[in-house]
Amino acid sequence: MSRIRLTANRLHLCGEIAWPYLHTYEKYSNSALCGRIVFWQFTDYSLSCFSLNSHAAWFAALVGSIRSRLDSATTISRRAACMTIFDLLFLASALGCSLALIGALVALARRRWPTTRRTLLGLGAYLLLYALALVSVAALSPQRTLARGQERCFDDWCIAAVAAGQQPRIGAAPMTVMAQGCFVVVTVRVTSHAKAISQRELDTQLTLLDGAGRRYAVSTAGQRALDATGLGGQPLDTMLAPSGSFTHTAVFDVPMDASQLALVVSHDAFPGVLIIGDDQSLFHRPTLMRLSGAP
Repeated sequence: MSRIRLTANRLHLCGEIAWPYLHTYEKYSNSALCGRIVFWQFTDYSLSCFSLNSHAAWFAALVGSIRSRLDSATTISRRAACMTIFDLLFLASALGCSLALIGALVALARRRWPTTRRTLLGLGAYLLLYALALVSVAALSPQRTLARGQERCFDDWCIAAVAAGQQPRIGAAPMTVMAQGCFVVVTVRVTSHAKAISQRELDTQLTLLDGAGRRYAVSTAGQRALDATGLGGQPLDTMLAPSGSFTHTAVFDVPMDASQLALVVSHDAFPGVLIIGDDQSLFHRPTLMRLSGAP
C-alpha cells in the first residue's frame, strides 16, 4: 500500500484528480467489478490518499454512508433555519424564569425575605409583560390562508388538503351511516421532507371551521364506516420514511347551512401556545386550508 501525504495547499488538486473515480465506481456499484479506488482521510488540514484493491460494492456502501451523513446535516440545518427569534426568546424566558424561581426558593429557605420578595416581583412583572406581548401579537397578526394543495409544514413534516367533497351517507351495507347534516370528506397528503430519518407525528388533529366560526371535529361514526371500506387511507400517525408520503381521508358531519369551510390542523399545542407569533399561540387565529368542492 502506497501512501502520499499532501499538504493543505494541494488538497484541491488531489480532489480534482480523484473525483472522476467517485462517479465511475458509483455508476458500477451493482456490478462484481474490482478495481483501484481512492480513499481520503482528512486530518489536521492534510490529506492522506490510499490506493488499494477493493470490491466496488464496498465503495458504494461508503458513498451511501457519506451521503447519509450529509443529508442528516442538511436536515439539522433546515431545522435550525426554522427557529425564529421568538423561539429563542421562549427558550431564554423558560430558562431565566426557572433560575429565578430556584433563586427565590433558596432565598426563602435562608429566610432572606427582601431578596425573595424582589425576585418574585421581578418574575411576576416579566411574566406579565410576556403575556401581554403574546396576546398583542396574536391579536394583531393577520390570519394565514392556504390554497388547496399548498403545504403547511411543522419542521420536515408537511400536510396539505388535496381533495374535498360532500355526500349524504358514508360506507357500504350493512355499515352505511347517514349524516345528521352533510358529510364533508377531506383528503390530505402527508409528506416528509427529511432526507435521512424516519418520522411520525402522534398529536395531529383535523377540524373544520366554517364562516361563522363554528368548529367541527371528525365524525367518529362516519370515519369508522369509511375506514371499513378501506378508503380512509393511512392514519395520521403513520411512520414516514425519508421523503415518503401517504394520504389520509377524514369525515366531518356538518350542518346543511355551513359554508366557507376550511381545514384547521392542530399539532403539538405545547410549546407553540406559549411562543409569541406562533399560529397556535394563545388567541392567535388559526391557519386555514381552503377546500374546493366543499359547501
